[in-house]
Amino acid sequence: DKSYLDLTAQDFFIECYDIRSRIVHAKNNFPTQDELGIVVVFLEEFVRDLLFSPNTSSLLEALKNTYALNTPE
Repeated sequence: DKSYLDLTAQDFFIECYDIRSRIVHAKNNFPTQDELGIVVVFLEEFVRDLLFSPNTSSLLEALKNTYALNTPE
């Protein structure tokens, strides 16, 4: 399986979602420019893989399940 920032696709998605939440909601824990710069490089690759991978449907299903598990009801 492909990795991004040495994380599985599911864990990378969780990391990106956490960063997104920090941008939107955190007042004191905003990501640094260095942190964003590193993640953006891998996020571009991640999205490209989502769009063009022959395994896109299985990856999207895994991400959907990951998101559901990490979203408060």
